[in-house]
Amino acid sequence: MIQKIVDILISKQSQNHTMTDEYEKIYRYGYILLCEVILNLVIALLIGIFFSKTKEIMFFLGIYIPLRSFSGGWHANKIWKCTVISNVILLLQVYSLENLMNQLSIRLMLLIFFLNMICVFFIAPVETEMKKINFEEKQIYKRRIKFILAR
Repeated sequence: MIQKIVDILISKQSQNHTMTDEYEKIYRYGYILLCEVILNLVIALLIGIFFSKTKEIMFFLGIYIPLRSFSGGWHANKIWKCTVISNVILLLQVYSLENLMNQLSIRLMLLIFFLNMICVFFIAPVETEMKKINFEEKQIYKRRIKFILAR
């Protein structure tokens, strides 16, 4: 589905002469990423609406997306795997809101939160097979992670 949308966009730009053949691969890659992000945001919004947790999901994504972008970690080798895993994480977040919030004390939740922050602070960014990062990128990502965690 995403490939068909991207093919249409690339075809239109080629017909309008707004893109040369040498840039087609770059545009194609960018459009695929854009479609993937839009698809995941639409699914997240639908999950939020279905569970009446739209504000909570938007808050979670507002923190999770920037942090995940710079902290690295495992990357799926297929778009559909990324979409499924991302939305399973979101569903677990909704489940946690529904079930764990009532069972855990605020102190325990804060302790878990701070332990997670400490782990991310010291471990990230993480390099994987799908996303290699050099030393300079690692330093830049580390500064961005610190900024995000400090907000």
